[in-house]
Amino acid sequence: MGERLFERKGRRVLLTEAGRMLFVRAEEILRMTENAREDLAALRVLETGRLCIGTSDTNCAYVLPPAVKLFAATYPGVEIRLTDRMSPEVVRLVMEGGVDFGLATLPVTEIRVKTVPLFQREDVAICPKDHSLVADPVATLSALSEHPMLALEKGSTTRGLMDRLFMDEGIQANVCMELGSIEVIKRFVEIGLGIAIVPEVS
Repeated sequence: MGERLFERKGRRVLLTEAGRMLFVRAEEILRMTENAREDLAALRVLETGRLCIGTSDTNCAYVLPPAVKLFAATYPGVEIRLTDRMSPEVVRLVMEGGVDFGLATLPVTEIRVKTVPLFQREDVAICPKDHSLVADPVATLSALSEHPMLALEKGSTTRGLMDRLFMDEGIQANVCMELGSIEVIKRFVEIGLGIAIVPEVS
């Protein structure tokens, strides 16, 4: 380094002023290296950090809670952030790095993301308790189309699946109201404003 780091005084070898400065810096580097090693080790075993998950309204309300509870108990040092969006928006957030991963309703047509099916979702028709459809436990799409129907807003994957279901049968769904939440739809059905097709898990 161009500087004397040691000096001899009799039989003793001592650090020079430059040597003492280098020794202090070396201690700092070693301490920082050890701290970095501990931080990386903590990340490897998920002791600390942040996990950002994008998910649809239905999954957030009915699918994720048990898994999030178990994860939080297993890794208490990891902060969990849930972002509630429609499935197409969840896919966009994944592509842009806004979330670490997403839980969305298939199909996902975006080829820049990898999809892994986790479970198969079943949908069911719901109606008020005093509705005429109650007497028909296996109502056809044709029968459903004869009644005012509540549905999620266009753009959601769930709405797209419902529209496709009716379209494939050559039937037009009688959608009288579009809403932004399955919970709101269920409440409106309960008070008699229409019928709906919702995920069975809800």
